[in-house]
Amino acid sequence: MKKNLLIWQLLTLGAMLAPSLYLLFVWPQLPAQVPTHFDSAGQPNDYIGRDHM
Repeated sequence: MKKNLLIWQLLTLGAMLAPSLYLLFVWPQLPAQVPTHFDSAGQPNDYIGRDHM
């Protein structure tokens, strides 16, 4: 029973850490300005700097 709990805890921890690790990997490749809002035609009309994300 405890072995199953440990496995689920490790899987949960991995699922929680994966997005952060991915962001650390791709951070240098992000553009300096990232669109944050889009109009009804799908065109970006508001931006934020990468450092404020």
